[in-house]
Amino acid sequence: MNNFFLILLLALTLTNNLYGLELERNSNNQLILTANKCSTLKDELDAFSELYNWSNQNVCALPDVVNKGNGSCSANITNCLPEHIINHHGKKSKIEGPNCYNLALVMNNFISANRYSGYNEIDYFINDSGYCRNIDPEEERKAGDIGVIGKRIQHKSSPPRFVIEHTYINISKNLVYSKNGKDKNSSYEVQSKENVLDLYKLKDKSCHTNVFDSSCQYTSSYFRCTPYVGAYNNESEVSRKLLKFNELVDKLESELESQIYNLKLIYNKRSALTFKETAMQVNEFSEKELKGVKVDQLAGSDAYLAQTLIVRLDSIYDQVGYLHPTYSSYGNIPFAGTEWKQKRIEVSELQRIVFFSKKYLEEN
Repeated sequence: MNNFFLILLLALTLTNNLYGLELERNSNNQLILTANKCSTLKDELDAFSELYNWSNQNVCALPDVVNKGNGSCSANITNCLPEHIINHHGKKSKIEGPNCYNLALVMNNFISANRYSGYNEIDYFINDSGYCRNIDPEEERKAGDIGVIGKRIQHKSSPPRFVIEHTYINISKNLVYSKNGKDKNSSYEVQSKENVLDLYKLKDKSCHTNVFDSSCQYTSSYFRCTPYVGAYNNESEVSRKLLKFNELVDKLESELESQIYNLKLIYNKRSALTFKETAMQVNEFSEKELKGVKVDQLAGSDAYLAQTLIVRLDSIYDQVGYLHPTYSSYGNIPFAGTEWKQKRIEVSELQRIVFFSKKYLEEN
């Protein structure tokens, strides 16, 4: 994993692609897109406009193109970008966690918090939720589609299967929005699609297919998602309990996200106590109100909400684990010192609380 991350870092230091496309943040916090050719830039501006429309359900006024000489051009595209790119492009989390799976789910409004997302979470939303469909290879790919790189797993006694190795947000034929790994040194980047595919040995165009019985070690495919947007059922007692539990989990995620991006909150005693109190509320509500709920007998929005809560708590459990100093390497904490040991105990306790919050709902 470490070697792979080094490869990612090396790739991201290279020029974006032969078109010289690059998105940089200036001193005024504006995002400037540059290209070697003005015609290329104009094509990308159209793609970013489509991405904005997909994300914001609105249109943006295309910015003016500035000719920089020698054929190259630039444009301030800040007002034609989704909020997530404005806030996070080129930036990093303070501890390990937020990853490519999470970015795909946040950008598609399945979840709202930037944190670690585990395999069960991305697999459920893409393959099992019923709100994503695999795009036919001959179908036009659009801005906002989820790019999926699958890895072929072969076992001697069973047919090969493909697992989701990496996800990204498609922008155009040249660019994607991706976070390559959960490491705190991996930033969110609008980057070359070619570079991302090359990292997974996908130079062979025949492997750019949705046919999962391919002999390729890695394949790329695309999914188009339309998350649940209707009102959740609140007519039954179980429905109302699930909605209340969802509110508590939302609060827990929000507090967890704050710690991921602010190291001071991790060791702030008041903040740590507040987070633990919220985790306890989640745990206590799950034990008292959801124990005995038959998840496999739920239907409609109740079934969907219950399953999303299970996979979200699964990922929250993992993200809480990354608060451990061994993983996060934050601050100047002497290894195995008093403060280090205390934090280890706190994290283990928090993980136990989150684990049982999920278990009470899952075991039914």
